[in-house]
Order: sequence, then C-alpha cells, then structure tokens
Amino acid sequence: MRRVAAGIAGALFSLCPAGLALAQGDLHVLKPTPGLEAGFGWSVSGAGDVDGDGHPDVVVGAPQAASFGPMAGLVMVFSGKHGDVLHSLPGSSARDNLGWSVSDAGDVNGDGIPDFVAGAPCGEPDMSLGYARVYSGDTGATLQKWQAKSLHDGFGISVSGAGDINGDGFADVLVGASMEDHNGLPDSGSVHVFSVQGGEIYRFDGHSAGGAFGSSVSDAGDVNNDGFPDIVVGAPMDEHADEPWASGSVEILSGKDGTSLYRFLDLVPDMSKTEALGCCVSDAGDVNADGYADVIVSGYRYMMFGATIATTAAAYVVSGKCGDVIAGSGELAGTGDDRRAVSGAGDIDGDGFSDVVMQLRTPDGVRAWSGKHGLWLFSEYGWYANDQLGEALSDAGDVNGDGIPEIVVGAPSKWTPYVRVISTRCGAIAAVGQGCAGSASEAPSMEITGCPVPGGSLSLVLDTRTPRPTVGLLIAGSGTASLPMGEGCTLLVAPPLTPAWLETDVSGVLIAQIDLNMAIPLAAVAVQAFIPDPASSVGFRNTSAVAIRIE
Repeated sequence: MRRVAAGIAGALFSLCPAGLALAQGDLHVLKPTPGLEAGFGWSVSGAGDVDGDGHPDVVVGAPQAASFGPMAGLVMVFSGKHGDVLHSLPGSSARDNLGWSVSDAGDVNGDGIPDFVAGAPCGEPDMSLGYARVYSGDTGATLQKWQAKSLHDGFGISVSGAGDINGDGFADVLVGASMEDHNGLPDSGSVHVFSVQGGEIYRFDGHSAGGAFGSSVSDAGDVNNDGFPDIVVGAPMDEHADEPWASGSVEILSGKDGTSLYRFLDLVPDMSKTEALGCCVSDAGDVNADGYADVIVSGYRYMMFGATIATTAAAYVVSGKCGDVIAGSGELAGTGDDRRAVSGAGDIDGDGFSDVVMQLRTPDGVRAWSGKHGLWLFSEYGWYANDQLGEALSDAGDVNGDGIPEIVVGAPSKWTPYVRVISTRCGAIAAVGQGCAGSASEAPSMEITGCPVPGGSLSLVLDTRTPRPTVGLLIAGSGTASLPMGEGCTLLVAPPLTPAWLETDVSGVLIAQIDLNMAIPLAAVAVQAFIPDPASSVGFRNTSAVAIRIE
C-alpha cells in the first residue's frame, strides 16, 4: 500500500512517514483515591449506564491498592456523565489483588440496571484461592461470588460478561482460571461460564500442560448467527508440537451447546510464526459488515533472519463467519514483543463497519484502526515516560451522547496512574463538484474514508478508469473553489495549491494511505486528482474533489 503524508509546514502532501497524533479529546481523566493508587488502571471496561442518567459509565481496577491490607485491591466505578466515583469496592483481605480483571456483566439479576464483575486471582487466604465477584450496578452490593476449588489456580485472572448464554433472560458471566489442572494436564487452564441464577453452565478446559487457557476471555458476540452469544478464549502458552518456535492459541466456543467452533494455533500466513497468541482477546463487532460478529486477538510474531530474530506485536481480526483473518483489516502491526491489549471500539468513523483499538509501545499509547480498510484512524500517547497508557483498554459506549462511541484507556504506572475516557469524534469528509471525463467515457473517481483527526490517517482509493499504469497529480488546497479550466473540467480546490505525484498500478488504480501530520487542526483541506489525457484539448481529466474537515 502506498502512503502519502500530509502536513502544514511546507507541503500539505509529501512522501514521508506519519507523525505523532494529538489528543482526540479527553472527556474525563480519572484519578485514583489518594493512598490507593497502586495498579490503578491495570484493568478497565465500559460498565453500561449503572446510575440511570442516560450516559454509560466505566469500571476501573486497582489490584495492588491497599484497600483492606496490602494489595487487597480495589474496584471503582466512575460516572460517564461527570467523572465522579459511583462505587468503590475493596478486596476481602491482603494480597487478594481484586481488580486484576474487570468487565461489564450485563443485567444479571433482572432489575433493569447493568451489573459488573471483577476478578481476584490471588484470592484468600494467603494468596491461594482466587475468586470473582459480581456486583450490583445499582447499589454496589455483591450479588454473587465464585471461588477457586484448588490452590493457586489463577481463578479470576480474566473475567467478562457473556451475554445470555442459557436463554433464561439473565446475563451470564465468564471467569478464567489459567492455572487449573484438568485431564492430567497441570496448569492447562479453564474457563467457567456462570449464571448468577443457576450456577455453572459450562467449563471449558485447556489442551496442553502449562497452556494457560483462560488467561484472556471475552464474549464474542454471535459469531455463527444461531441466536446465542459465543465465547473467545486465549491460551498464550499453548504448545505447538510441530512448531517448537510458536506458542499460543485462540479458541471460539459456541454459547448454544459448548462445542468448539474454531481453534487457531497460528494466524500468520507467511513464514513468520506467532508467539503468545491469545495473550489478549476481545469481541470486535461486525468488522466486515457481513452480518456475523468478529473477534480481535493479539500476540507477537517473529521471523528469523540468519541468527537474528525480529519480533513485533500483532493483532488479528478474525471473521466469525468463516474463521479466516479478515483481508484488509486482518493483521494490525504494533511495536515490541510483549502483550498487547485489544478491544472492539464500535463504529468510530461512521462508515457502517465496526472498528478496533490496540495497545502500542515505544511510546506507550493506543491506536484505533478502521475495520473497513485496516488503516489506522488515530493514535493517543501517554503523558509521561513509561506511563503504560494502553495497558488496559475497552470500548466505553457513547459516553457523551454525540452518537459516536468512546474508549476508556488505563495508564497504571507506578508513579502517576490515571485512566482516560477518550472521545473518538472525527472530522468530516464530503465529495465536492463533479469530475471531468476528458476524452474518456467517464471521469476518474476518488474515494477518501477514515477519521480526519490530527495524527490520524485516511484511506484513498483512486480509479483512473484507465486500465494501465498511470502517473498523475494529487492537488491539495486549503478549501474548495470552482475555477473552470476548459472542456468542462474544473479546479475544485482553492489556492495555494500543493501537488504530489501519484502512480497507479497496472489496472489504473491507486490505493494509498494519507497520514495527517499537521500539528494543529485545519478548518478544511480539499484534494483532487488530475490525470494526463493527451487526447483532450486541455491535456488532462480530473476527479471530483474531496473536502476534509480535520478536528
């Protein structure tokens, strides 16, 4: 894919790498209770509208907070409307690590108010029996508590709402226990599906000793369209007998009958291999708009170059319909080689396709990616060196009521932990005027899609309607205009003009990424493509213009 970068110092368009993104806009910056800062932001989730004010709220875990003794842990729920604390819930005893995992749970008790769940994998007593608690969104009271049956099982290391798995009208809950022993396989791991009303619905077990099945869990949405929500589970230490350099797996399980729908050991289609696949998993929404729910999973991939091993974090969007990595939005590259948090984000850019977010490193941050094109929409970076922004992230729902979903992102650094609720509101893109066909039968076309924000990127698809390699000009201006140029061709972008050369493939099509490297927002930018046309009296033909408002 070609990349075109846009800036305002000098040329608007030039061939150069993308720069750092500026803030989308923080709706809230959430801070821990003084004295209870440790680990604040290690886990985050949207919580639904627990206080009934019409704005979704968020839940944050601080598993090392000294709430009821050292590292007892703490779970806090914050108002999406004004950022105030709605609930603050401590662990039961020292070293529980309550809040290691948190999630919305849906309405588990039928009171019409969404509830939430938190895990304490170290548990009580003496860091041995982990537990998970479901809390009332209304009152913060404990509705249910499940505890490990054996010591050091990691029960509660991951939790998630599951949707209504058993069809009884109440939401159900997932709890991962990554070190449970089953079927003669020590530390193979398990995932439990619980009903607050009726106990355990399913237990799914890992496939290899030490595989850590259940390290990450999530509802998957209805991936097979059978009317029941399904489940996605990561096992980042799962062994590959025939590929000793690879590890990890992801399994998607049917909520209807518990059968395995897909199990993935490696999602990389080339000679590289995947390590720690399944370290993070999440529902992704319907990324390719085929009517089936999709999922996003992460690990890191490596490739050997002689004695050198190159590693990079990677996330994969997997089709619920067929189990394949979705073309175009499949592999999303990160940096570094450790875990990468991932989440569905809802439809950020309003194109009808669900989008996704992924943790970044060096610098710490988070990046949103288009579900439609697989191009990045915007990035957010931490405020302090090594503040771990992005260590936890989640969709938050439409917190501010603007019709666009927000995201919640944790930065659980040792020194200055915080959580940001970030608006994903984009600028706007609109077609202007008409193209000029010149001597051809139809005018060339240009489509630009994405989220126009400083530091973001857009997808450009240009079709010259000429089935051969073509060189032309992409013209950028500070706004729109209408300047006749002969034979019905019109310059539709306003001077001063900045040109950039473009070159299509053999079919006369160019697919490129425009990186918006401006340091401040512009009120508007307009772009238009001009294609040589020697048979025309003016010597060219042109597309309509695209006006971009960058916010």
